[in-house]
Amino acid sequence: MKKTIYLLLFSFILVACQTEDNKGNDSLAKFEINKLTNSKIAFEDEGKLILNVSDHKILETFKAFNKTMELQLDPERFEIIKVEDKNYLRFFSKNNQVSTIALEKGSDNIYRTGSTVCTSTACASGGGCIPNGNYCTKCRPEGTPPKAPDGDCRRTTTGEDSIK
Repeated sequence: MKKTIYLLLFSFILVACQTEDNKGNDSLAKFEINKLTNSKIAFEDEGKLILNVSDHKILETFKAFNKTMELQLDPERFEIIKVEDKNYLRFFSKNNQVSTIALEKGSDNIYRTGSTVCTSTACASGGGCIPNGNYCTKCRPEGTPPKAPDGDCRRTTTGEDSIK
């Protein structure tokens, strides 16, 4: 009788632990990105950022965003960049244009795209402009004098709240 009770108790604990593990690991399933902003896109594993959406799907989603927002860009590729310990997705388009969106890390180690996209042509060679909350940082084309006007950074912000 005692063996049966111990066996049932052990089985219950084993099932409970497995259920809790599956709840906490959102990174095991591929994310669906249906819109560019405020979407789950990556997770962190042992300090490394891992995209959990195919490169093709990310690029296609940016193209759809571009069309909807009438940005008149022709994106060709993207890469993850790091600026001052923050991660961003940077899209490279024809005509030397770059567009950047923040990757915001949640308390669950899941990265979501931000709500602001910053696009530049003149500053593209010097790093472009990057999102800073709902705004974009100023940019200056490489080689311009200190008192020259700022670059051509263009901000596109959706009306959606950023994920906390």
